[in-house]
Amino acid sequence: MAWTAPKTWATDEIILASGTGSLNEQIRDNMNQLSVHAHTGAAGDGSATLSGVSFSNIAGFQFADQSTNPTVTGTIQRNSVDILYYDGSVAVDLTAADQAAGTPSLRSLGTGATEAAAGDHQHTISTSETAQTAPTYAAGSAWNGGDTGVYTIGNSTYTATGSNKILVANFWYGAKNTYIPSGLGFIGAFTYDLAFIYNSATKKTVSGVTPAASSDQNVGTVIYSCQFLPNGTASTAWSLTANKTSTNGTTYILTGVAKINIIEVAVTM
Repeated sequence: MAWTAPKTWATDEIILASGTGSLNEQIRDNMNQLSVHAHTGAAGDGSATLSGVSFSNIAGFQFADQSTNPTVTGTIQRNSVDILYYDGSVAVDLTAADQAAGTPSLRSLGTGATEAAAGDHQHTISTSETAQTAPTYAAGSAWNGGDTGVYTIGNSTYTATGSNKILVANFWYGAKNTYIPSGLGFIGAFTYDLAFIYNSATKKTVSGVTPAASSDQNVGTVIYSCQFLPNGTASTAWSLTANKTSTNGTTYILTGVAKINIIEVAVTM
């Protein structure tokens, strides 16, 4: 059975019971076809896909209980009191809230592990500090006035007490006169590039550091600082290097010195 386009009748035309243009074809068969209403897209059936439909005046939908979860991708289905959507791999419960992290669900606002941030809340940050002993380090070798190059001024290891830490390294650098007696001073100043290295990565560079000429044996700079995350709780190597980049023809014997302090800041929210 198929839908037949309605016939245009002519005046005084004889009506037949069966056959093309008959009452059976035009009324009975077409009515039977409409009763099937299969939405095949053929004439009289209507399309299997709704398009251009507005839901603006629909007050709500009531889903019949299917007593099972959907298994066809893109399907929304009711199982008991839950409305679920099948995304192709899992039936997502659209009525559940605050599910485990990584599980799609509605979220209430709050600061809990499975809640969504409201966007207008504040965290209280508390800190506790543990400082490493801050010894004075000195390079194993000394530069003279005509030397350039990199020396390690200080190096050691640091072990953080936890993973939720921030390390703050503060260091002071100076040049110690190891040849000219105290009071005679430096005739000129020399320039150095400093690098603080933690876990084989440079965390702080300071270029063009120039301890000024002075009558003291130890001439230093300001204190520099850098912040970084620890390498977990492993014992991690760090070092401070100085690259002497300038020279002077007069002989000087200068040893790089540094005082280094590492502070561990524990952050909790």
